[in-house]
Amino acid sequence: MRCFSGWVLAIPLLVCVFVGCAPGPTRGIASSSVASAPAPAATTAPIVRDAGAVAAKLKVGMTEGEIDQIIRADRPGKFWDDSNLVRKPAFARRAFGDGSALILGFDTRDSRGNIDPDDRCTSIEVVRFEDLQPQLPPDLFDAVRAIHFSPSVGGYRFNPVALVRAVNALQPLGKEKALRALRAYAALERADYDRAWRLGIDPQRVFLIARTLLVRRDGQPQMPWMYIGATTPEVKPQDPDWPLFPLAVRDDVPFCLSRGYSLAGEAEQPEAHLDYCEKECVLRDHPLRPGDPLRAAEGIFTSAQWKRLLPDASSAADTKSLVRLQALRCLEPIISPSDAEHFFDGRKSDADLDALWQRYLHDPQLMHVRWNERSQTFEK
Repeated sequence: MRCFSGWVLAIPLLVCVFVGCAPGPTRGIASSSVASAPAPAATTAPIVRDAGAVAAKLKVGMTEGEIDQIIRADRPGKFWDDSNLVRKPAFARRAFGDGSALILGFDTRDSRGNIDPDDRCTSIEVVRFEDLQPQLPPDLFDAVRAIHFSPSVGGYRFNPVALVRAVNALQPLGKEKALRALRAYAALERADYDRAWRLGIDPQRVFLIARTLLVRRDGQPQMPWMYIGATTPEVKPQDPDWPLFPLAVRDDVPFCLSRGYSLAGEAEQPEAHLDYCEKECVLRDHPLRPGDPLRAAEGIFTSAQWKRLLPDASSAADTKSLVRLQALRCLEPIISPSDAEHFFDGRKSDADLDALWQRYLHDPQLMHVRWNERSQTFEK
């Protein structure tokens, strides 16, 4: 059975009902200031082809296994793919980091609708985020596209650089226009749920941007709680140690502490936060200028907030791996994308991961990385 993550996340012998997450290793950080067998990598891997180039090699009637081989050969890196198994034929979305995706229909014979390698393809469609251009105000399209490339709330998919880029793209626009763009993106899902799934629209991206783009006008760091489900580590609403939870920002590097959210019911809509921000917040006065992400992560691990939240090594190990994973993803222009995924490998012991992290911390190539404001990437 082929496994994808998305509205329905099917995994061999396990069904994950987390919202906005993928299953992580079974093995844990701090608040903001105002590898052997790599697992799926972040969607920010370098892109050399879009979905259209791969679609030209595919044919209706091919098996899912044949199609998967072609996509793996042509698509660099690894990506979070989705499947919509609610109706037949079942559909799979194979995402490309440039905003394009392949929507593949399969005539599955599985009674649960799962897509198996021998199921045959019934349709092939290429979709691109640019397809939405006629639906959006012309002056907002670039801003909405920047929002779309930012991360959502699941920590195992989270890349701090993608959030920094989105915040820095919106900050120069001013508060009114930035909020208009965030509202326009949040509205895309409700306007057409099927189209939103095909394009990978996720309104929960808006929560994280709002928490870093805007600050309270009274100077207090606490932002409204996100009522989108239960998560780990468990943080109570309005905990002063974690004013931006699930985010923890250190030296302008945002980390996501949550492994994902589980929800029974309806999640809060991000527009409620935008209403709050419109009344109570102002735009941050300068772009994010992140410092060294490895040292930022270490600063979180040694903080008093971290020790209060995760007082013993065993309870901290999972979240620590999550933050380390995100810190290394920041450096993907410098290191291989697969390097970060060592911290997604549940087969490694805590001692092995600690030793690996120390090697990265003391690697001469990584000890003096700096943020390039023009390219919005880290460099040596």
